[in-house]
Amino acid sequence: LEGFSNRFKIAIDWDLIDSELTGFPVLINISDDSGIGGLDLTAIFDELASDANRFKIAVTTDDGETQCPVEIEHWDDASEQAALHVKVPTIDADADTILYLYYDSTADDNTTYVGDTGDAAAQAVWDSDFEGVWHFGQDPTGTSLDSTDNEANLTDGGTVSAVTMAL
Repeated sequence: LEGFSNRFKIAIDWDLIDSELTGFPVLINISDDSGIGGLDLTAIFDELASDANRFKIAVTTDDGETQCPVEIEHWDDASEQAALHVKVPTIDADADTILYLYYDSTADDNTTYVGDTGDAAAQAVWDSDFEGVWHFGQDPTGTSLDSTDNEANLTDGGTVSAVTMAL
């Protein structure tokens, strides 16, 4: 993909898919133990080097050019962990579906396709079939943002004794 010098290949195992899926959101966890194979994807954090650079990524289909919308649910450069939701145009039930995750610290911010929860780019992951999407990792005190463009945000209705998030 023009503007990016690094990428990881991601395969969605067709054996886990019963029938073709279209416009389907997929969670991609980035850590030192990612996916079924437990791959170390922390080179992304080494390259980007700060939370501020989290928009210097792109996810494409197997052609390496067609970008998919990405919602950043969580990004923590210090702990080298992130959770991305990616809208995959088609997930095949007869062959592995290939995606590419591009990253480059010198790339421009890719805010057309990549956004934090609540950003327009992130809302493109969730179509009109979703009435609302809230992530468990959000702090339940204050306002929890709806990931869709429905703006069905939740507000604090009590107290919380502990919140733990593990990726």
